Amino acid sequence: MLRYVVINPSVPGGRRTPTRARAVIDYIQKKLPLGEKIFDRDGVIAYRVNQAPLPARQSIAFGTEAAHVYQAEGWDRDESIADANANWGEPPECAGDFPGPGRFVLCPYGARAPVLPTRTLQRRRCASS
Repeated sequence: MLRYVVINPSVPGGRRTPTRARAVIDYIQKKLPLGEKIFDRDGVIAYRVNQAPLPARQSIAFGTEAAHVYQAEGWDRDESIADANANWGEPPECAGDFPGPGRFVLCPYGARAPVLPTRTLQRRRCASS
C-alpha cells in the first residue's frame, strides 16, 4: 500500500526549475490520489497518498498474472487444473500479502473438491501498517 510520495531534486545539489517541479507534481497527481502536502523544504516535497476504501469482498484469480501481486513464498507457476486457472502451494504453508483486515478463505478448486488437503495462508503486514 502506497502511503507517501516524495519528490526529490533531480540532481543532488542541483537546481530544479519551478516548471519542471510543477510538471512532475502534475503527472503524479494524474496517476495517484494525492492528499495533503506534508513536507516542503530544500527542494524536497512529500505528499500523503489518499487511500481508497477496500471492497467488502475481494476475490483473487489464482493462476493468472493478476494474482502475482498477492503471492509471496511457496507458490508454483500458473497453470490450468481441471479446466480452471490455478497455482500449487508448494510448502505446507504458503504466504500471501492480502489487503485489509478480517479473515479470508482459500477454497481449492472453488467448492468443487472439498476432499483436497487444506492449505494455510499466512497474512503478512508491512511494518508501517
